[in-house]
Amino acid sequence: MTTPLQAAGTLVALAEEGCALAASGRLDDLAAQQPAWDAAVRALGPLAPETAALVARAAQLQGEQAAILAAAQAEVGSELARLRATRRGARGYAGAGLPAQASSLSATA
Repeated sequence: MTTPLQAAGTLVALAEEGCALAASGRLDDLAAQQPAWDAAVRALGPLAPETAALVARAAQLQGEQAAILAAAQAEVGSELARLRATRRGARGYAGAGLPAQASSLSATA
């Protein structure tokens, strides 16, 4: 049986690992942590003073995970916007009616 102190330690370990997973973009692995997180939360029971500090640290790390994920989401959004702009530019060139260049690989013999 897991004690509340062990459960709190597990939460901190999961949260630390979760920050590393989020920072490296391993979102599937981060999501796979959820059952272990839920089990540790259920095992906490009423918080004793020695477990409260660990739970507070785990909560702080969860906040860091959220910030990492929000930054990654913003980065992906920026990249998508850049790609859309590049695609619009490429379409403009395609529609400009420029003559096709002869390939240097064509047979002339």
